[in-house]
Amino acid sequence: MEDACQDLGFEPFRIVSGAGHDAMIMSNITDVGMIFVRSKDGISHNPKEWSSKEDIADGVNLLMQTIIRLASE
Repeated sequence: MEDACQDLGFEPFRIVSGAGHDAMIMSNITDVGMIFVRSKDGISHNPKEWSSKEDIADGVNLLMQTIIRLASE
């Protein structure tokens, strides 16, 4: 995912999410990565959450490129 991020011109970074995502459970059996899409004013998990179509498209493209890379391994 980090390589795909760089190829798309994004700076990858790692953060620790304290939320109880499914990724926490899955991390017991496999490596896990999450794609975070920018939200206006940093608001998430809230009715006021809003992301631009362009940012959503970037997130989807990163997911697609990551899947292609994993399928090619």
